[in-house]
Amino acid sequence: WQYTPGPNCTKSADAIGALFGKQLKGLPAQFAGGALKTEPRKLGIFYTNVPTQYDCEQRVVQSLASYGVTPVAQAALTFNLSDLASESATAVAQMKAAGATTIICVGCDPISPRFYFAAATQDNYHPEWFFQSLYASNATASESFIRLFPADQRSQILTIGTQPTARYLSEAVHAYDLGNTDPSATIIPSYYLVYGSILQFFSALQLAGPDLTPSNFQAAMRSIPQSSPGGELGGWNGASGPYDPASSFQILRWDQGATSPADGQQGTYEVCNGGASYPFDTSPPLPAHTPLHCALAVQKPTKLGTIGTATASSTAPPSTRPSPTTKAGAHRTGRARSAAVPPGSAHDGGAPS
Repeated sequence: WQYTPGPNCTKSADAIGALFGKQLKGLPAQFAGGALKTEPRKLGIFYTNVPTQYDCEQRVVQSLASYGVTPVAQAALTFNLSDLASESATAVAQMKAAGATTIICVGCDPISPRFYFAAATQDNYHPEWFFQSLYASNATASESFIRLFPADQRSQILTIGTQPTARYLSEAVHAYDLGNTDPSATIIPSYYLVYGSILQFFSALQLAGPDLTPSNFQAAMRSIPQSSPGGELGGWNGASGPYDPASSFQILRWDQGATSPADGQQGTYEVCNGGASYPFDTSPPLPAHTPLHCALAVQKPTKLGTIGTATASSTAPPSTRPSPTTKAGAHRTGRARSAAVPPGSAHDGGAPS
């Protein structure tokens, strides 16, 4: 089996259905540009023309249909850089002609949106864009990638995932600092993705015990305990797997004018619906017929050192940053200690096996 920090397509497709079929159904496309922002939302779908992406796209269509929503256009594109520019122009023109105010990028990779956005800008078309990410914490739509896209399209991006974490609160960075013996080494921006995969693997490896068989490993994946609130990888719970532990999500919107808590640069994701987290379920409990209200949640360490949010603006000074002996994150996904999970971190379950 293929194991991933997730979420898988089924989970995120159900979230898409609830967002556009329950909360935003019939409401204006408030984050679109120009006259589109006053138009009732009409959905278009982009997906890569391969069997797995087609299956994922069909799951999104089915989820929307369960709420009585039908996309006005669907376009399959080939992931071939020599053809993607021309195919994107054709697909964008199709969406514009169909009156789509909002385009869902199914299973969105980090490269294709750049071509989609360029084609839309060329066509003077500024719809909302929704990125369906199949990676932990919505890695496809990470800040470093978004900043490479055309500026006039960025503020129209919606997605699900978690708000970027301040570096001094990052469990991934905390683990890196504990294991790094070279003070001159710099951490790569995608390190938290590596950390999430390693964390998942070693958590299951230790939970499986000494008799490591495929069935025991799968059972161990199901046994990954529920994470504490506020983890930078989103909610985790093996019971919601077993092939990925993703258990909850937040709704995010890109704000080009906000300062990133992760790297201090301009442009970051802000949380919507007051930062509420929703379970990945066949019918996530989003509010009905309610516009999105989004704002940057201020992060601060709680008394346990886990990541919390505050309504007042504040930035923790270096003197309050977690020391190597305090808990720096919020997942608690392993029951035993390993090199990937430093003793005392919030991912560490605390009881050696």
